[in-house]
Parts: sequence; C-alpha cells; structure tokens
Amino acid sequence: MKVVRGIANAVKPLVNVPAWIGYRQLANNAKSIKDLFISLFVPVKPASSESFEEALKRLNLTETTLNVRAKEFKRLFIIFVLGGLLLVGYSIYLLWAHALHASFACLGLAFILFVYSFRYHFWLFQIRQRKLGCTFREWLDSGFMGEK
Repeated sequence: MKVVRGIANAVKPLVNVPAWIGYRQLANNAKSIKDLFISLFVPVKPASSESFEEALKRLNLTETTLNVRAKEFKRLFIIFVLGGLLLVGYSIYLLWAHALHASFACLGLAFILFVYSFRYHFWLFQIRQRKLGCTFREWLDSGFMGEK
C-alpha cells in the first residue's frame, strides 16, 4: 500500500489535466463571450438624454451644415449600396466560375458595404426626422427611401 501511495504522490504533480487543457483560460473566455453577447443585445439606458436641437447647439451645427451633412450621407449611402450590389453580382459570377471561396469572401465584403449603407441611411433618417435615438422599427416603418 505504501508503494502505491508513493507512486501516486510522485505521479500526481505530473498529471494535471485542468492545466493541460487550460481550464481557467477556457472559463475566462466563456465569461468574456457571455459578457460580449449581453453588451451587444441588451440596450444600455443613456445617462442623460438631449434633444436634436440641444445636440445642434452643443456641436455648433447650423442648418446649412446640417443640409450639407445630409447630402453627404445620401451620397455615401448610394455609393455603398451600389458597391454592395456590384460585389453581389461579382460573387454570383464567381459562383458560376466555380470559385467558391472567392465568392464567399466577396459576399462578406458586400455585406460589410450594406452595413455601412444602413448606417449612413439611418443617420440621414435621424436628420430628416430631427430626432435623436430613433429606433430600428421607426426607420423600417418610414420606408426605404423615407416616402411612407
């Protein structure tokens, strides 16, 4: 019995499975991922709210600069949508040419361009509505080009 206990005492420090698989690091990574998802999907209440006019005063913006920014946002929105559509078309061509990996990469870039186009259109929507803190539902209900 003493021999078995002696072998166990000699081998135990060498066999540390949690350290081999990095248990602590895996647990920390899982906690970080959980916190990331919570921060992405749970809206944070702002500490203070300001109106559109207050923001204009704080940022020293006039109506002319606001109109210039609206034109810039509209131009950027159109550029990003056209670029995304061109990339989707090119991705379809790559699929037809049996370049599957290149097609997926091209679709990924197209989706990034569509996200940028959404961002600029949403900012343009807020300028047109003269309201900060618009929701996605309000943007969606207004129609794609704001004509609803």
